[in-house]
Amino acid sequence: MKFIYFGDKHERVDVPENRTDDYHASVNAKTEEIKALGKKHNVKAFLQPGDFLDKPKVPYDFIGDLVKRWSTVDIFSTLGSLMLGKLTPEDVAKEFESWTPILGAVGNHELFGESLKSYPKTTLAFLEKIGFMHFPTKEKPFIFTDEEGLRVAVTATSYDIGMDSDERLSDYIIEEKAGDIHIHIVHGYLTNKDMGDMFPHTVLDKIAKKTKADLTISGHDHIGFPLTEVDGKFFVNPGSPVRMKNDKKEMKRRPKVLLIEATKEKGISVKTIYLKSAQVGEDILSREKIEMRDARNAQMEEIKSIVNKAQLKGGTNIKDIIREIAGNKHLDEKTIDEAIDRVSAKMDAIQKVTKPAPDYTIEKVVLENFKSHVYSEFEVSSGLNVFVGESGAGKSSIMSAFDWVFENAGRNPRRLIHHGKDYAKVSLYLSNGYIVSRVVDRKKSGKNGYEVYNPMTAEVEVYNTKSLSLIQELLGYNSLDIDTDKDIPLNFQRQGDGWFFISGNFTPSMRAKVIGSVYQTHFVDAVLKDLEAETKKLNQIEKEKTNQLKATEENIEQYAHLDETKKKLAKLEDIMARIDELKLNRDKLQSKHVELGHIKEKIDEKERSLKKLDKVEDAIAKMNEVMARLQQRNALKERSMRLTKMRNEAEVVKASIQKLSSVSQARELFDKIEGLIIERTKLVQRYEVYLLADNKRLDLEKKIDSIEVELKALSKLEKSEELMQKLLLQIEKRKRLSEKVSNLSHIQNEGAKAAEAVKQSTAHLMKTLEEYKKALNSVGSCPVCLSKIDEARIETIVTAHVG
Repeated sequence: MKFIYFGDKHERVDVPENRTDDYHASVNAKTEEIKALGKKHNVKAFLQPGDFLDKPKVPYDFIGDLVKRWSTVDIFSTLGSLMLGKLTPEDVAKEFESWTPILGAVGNHELFGESLKSYPKTTLAFLEKIGFMHFPTKEKPFIFTDEEGLRVAVTATSYDIGMDSDERLSDYIIEEKAGDIHIHIVHGYLTNKDMGDMFPHTVLDKIAKKTKADLTISGHDHIGFPLTEVDGKFFVNPGSPVRMKNDKKEMKRRPKVLLIEATKEKGISVKTIYLKSAQVGEDILSREKIEMRDARNAQMEEIKSIVNKAQLKGGTNIKDIIREIAGNKHLDEKTIDEAIDRVSAKMDAIQKVTKPAPDYTIEKVVLENFKSHVYSEFEVSSGLNVFVGESGAGKSSIMSAFDWVFENAGRNPRRLIHHGKDYAKVSLYLSNGYIVSRVVDRKKSGKNGYEVYNPMTAEVEVYNTKSLSLIQELLGYNSLDIDTDKDIPLNFQRQGDGWFFISGNFTPSMRAKVIGSVYQTHFVDAVLKDLEAETKKLNQIEKEKTNQLKATEENIEQYAHLDETKKKLAKLEDIMARIDELKLNRDKLQSKHVELGHIKEKIDEKERSLKKLDKVEDAIAKMNEVMARLQQRNALKERSMRLTKMRNEAEVVKASIQKLSSVSQARELFDKIEGLIIERTKLVQRYEVYLLADNKRLDLEKKIDSIEVELKALSKLEKSEELMQKLLLQIEKRKRLSEKVSNLSHIQNEGAKAAEAVKQSTAHLMKTLEEYKKALNSVGSCPVCLSKIDEARIETIVTAHVG
């Protein structure tokens, strides 16, 4: 067995001020989705916690549309078919088997004054009478039974004055279950945590252990709280499926419904289903109102600060306040004067001269053919007067009569005439003798105005409705003008209106203007309103100018190529200037060409003259040729002498080069001699080492011979242990000496070989030195410094290198 539960629906005619989308389309989409979910899961009923409607009274045309939208069966079409005989009662009964009932509680929005006693007068009571809505109670539960015999009881507690007080905890508590499974719905502020003294509410902990209901669902709170289990019992508030407020929690919340399932095996289970038709909160809710409120609060704090700083005194008028505040802010006189002029103009436009009310009371009221009254006369006295009667007796008509006289209320006064009568008239008898009557004839050409009996003249004076201000002055009707098109009556209160200033009819802005009238700040508000309108207009003009500028800039972009074109034109102008310059040069060249023609003619003439001098020129040419040849011969002679000298020098150089080739060979031999000298030095050193070693060898041999003599002597003393030990030691030493002798023999052989090598190297060295001497003698100069040398010098050089 399944049920669909949805929270406070708040079906309404108007649109919440914070919604930016098509609110009714959005609500209808959610309704269709909820109905589709009910059909998909074949639910037994839709459950709701109250506030299905947003107001106690809703227009009937809206109710008709609402019933049609929520009905799962076309009631009117079905009943019409029954009346026409197209359907039988059995067919209708079968058709209505698919009807899904709506069960729940009554919410505070659906009651007058939030009192459950007003329920019979509400639209919701009408919906219950036609069977559209059902409201089970703890005393009269609604029982559902399935094929297996499972019984599910649904009960509800509607809202009433005093809800969520400690004395009303029983509203949430089911003491005895009415079925196998019990679902209890409450339109109250049930929470899963303590909210302190912020507002009346009931904490879940206070009722969780006392109730026996398997599932307790609450409404009222649009945010809600998640499914909570205590001792196997469930508590939940999924929140409203619609969002109307613009606080951040509401904007982030995802609207949802509950799918409740009850079975014998598993008991009760609850599943959350988020509505797909719900849009993102930021896309449909505007925080503009909150931001405006915060801005107003900030402005109010600033005003408080300014007033405190200004140290304004009681009774100061608005112009003095402006001057004091402007002085504190050090504003210029021009700005101050403009502000005062604007406020003064607004005061002249709004403020009216109010005369004090005359001292009188109404002694009698007479209603003739007025609404439900054919003729009624009421004696009244000073103080409190109470009209008592049954509904429809005409009590409200009496109040409307006062309204008609004092304010000429009603767009069409002829609708006030009692049915079948020719006129309507209301007369007020005043204690000062005046009788003021408001009268209207049914005929349009008849009376429609006021008749005033003046006791001073004993005459009746007639006025039309345009003279209302004179009538109000006579009656002492005074009002507070808070704007050009808004005033508030100070000594008159209509039926149904709350008390002056504190009633719901006074908007926050109206209250602010009433308070502001003490210091006349409502005139400033009116000026600010005008300034805002001017600013808005200027902003619009600025926007238009900006768009025009943007359009102009876009048009300018079409001519962006002009800069490039300008450059090309400048380039073309340069080319044209160059062409003009070339043309000028061409003209000059043509002029020069003409001059050249003249010069050529003169040259031709000169050439003819020169031809006469050809013979002289030939003689000069031959003479020049002879002179040139002489110069060539002298130049050749001089070259021949230079070549001869160079040839001799070349011979000298050649000889020197040949000598230098011998020097080069001598140098190579010299380098070899130096290498052999170094090698000989090393061999001599090794030979000296060998001689030392050989001397040591000879010494060792002498010692060995001496030891052998001693050993021979000691051999005779074999019995002496001490000598034997010495002998062993000596033998050991001898072995070591033998090894050394062997090494010395090897060194001796190596020394002999080294001596032979030194001998050979010395011979080769001497031979090489002789060759070096011969080379130096043949060259005759030093290979290093190229100076001349003799045999003595050569001997010195060789001795220095050989040592």
